[in-house]
Amino acid sequence: MRAIFIITVAVAGLGILAGVSEGGSRTSASYTVSADAMDAGGGRGSSVKYTNDADIGAIGALGTVTSPSETGKGGYIGQLYDVTSLAVTAATTNVSAGSNLQLSASALLDDTTSFGVPATQVSWSVVSGPIAGINASGLATAGSVSVNTTATVQGKALGQSGTLQLLVMVVSGGQSMPTIASAMVSGGNFIFSGTNGTPGKNYYVLTTTNVGLPLSNWTVLATNTFDGSGNFRVTNSMTGLNRFYLLKAP
Repeated sequence: MRAIFIITVAVAGLGILAGVSEGGSRTSASYTVSADAMDAGGGRGSSVKYTNDADIGAIGALGTVTSPSETGKGGYIGQLYDVTSLAVTAATTNVSAGSNLQLSASALLDDTTSFGVPATQVSWSVVSGPIAGINASGLATAGSVSVNTTATVQGKALGQSGTLQLLVMVVSGGQSMPTIASAMVSGGNFIFSGTNGTPGKNYYVLTTTNVGLPLSNWTVLATNTFDGSGNFRVTNSMTGLNRFYLLKAP
C-alpha cells in the first residue's frame, strides 16, 4: 500500500490543507481494481483502462472501462440522451414454416448504453420473404416454403429503424409441399401445372406485381382443388403486366 502524504502550506497567514490519497491495485477471487484516486472534492481518477468521475455529494458519478467497454452511472437525478439506432433481435433467426417467432427491439444511445423498447411500441413490418405477418406485439408468423428461404423483418421506434434477417425453414417430416413442374404461354394465357398436393384439398392461386409485398397483400386469383393424384393445373389470362404467381395450400 502506498503512503499517504499530507502537505500544509501557509500563505499570508492562512492555513491551506491539500490532501491526496491514492490506492494501488486490489484483487479478490472475482474482482480487480487496477487503480483509483479521489481528491478532497471528488473529481477524476484514472488508469490505463479505467476512468472514474466521482462526486462526494453523491449527486452524480460516472465510471467507464475501455476494455471491456462498460459505463456505470450512479446517483443521477436525470439524463439527456440521443437514440442513435434500433436493434431488432429474436431468440433465434431460424423459424420453421407455419410457426411463430417473438421479435424484440432495443434502443442504442449515444453514450453506448441501451434500453429495451416494448414490442407494442414498435411499428413492425415485413421487408421481404415468406413471413405471413407480424402482429402488434411483435409476434412474426412464418409462411409456407418448399425450400429454406431467407426473410427480412423491420421495426421502427423512437425515430429509428432496424432490420433482422430470418431463415424460414421447411418442416422436416411435415406435409409435402406442392411443386410447380411446368409453365408455358399459350393463346394469350399463362398456364402452369404441377403435383405433390393433397388429393381433394383446396389450394389458392395468389398473384402480385410486386414480389416484395407480404403474402397478406397478394391478390387471390383463384381457388381450386387438387385432383385425385395431387396434381393441379392453372390457366390465367395474360394482362400485359409483369406478374408473379404463388400456389398456397392451407
